[in-house]
Amino acid sequence: MPGGAIAKFAFDALRGRHTESRHVTVRETTSVVIRSAIPSAAQVDGEYLGPLPVRFTMTDVTLNIVVPDDFPGGPA
Repeated sequence: MPGGAIAKFAFDALRGRHTESRHVTVRETTSVVIRSAIPSAAQVDGEYLGPLPVRFTMTDVTLNIVVPDDFPGGPA
């Protein structure tokens, strides 16, 4: 996603229209594991949670995760 597209995506996200982007895939699940090929940490609401990998189990609350189009295992 080029720089201009990132700015547009951020603007759309602020307006609540990011799910309309062709760069966004919406899926439903009961749990998700977040991992990284490089050492990384998880944050929740800007607070440090701990090192990756981390598993989130869903409740009746919505969890929004943003990943790049070219993320391995993501949409082709």
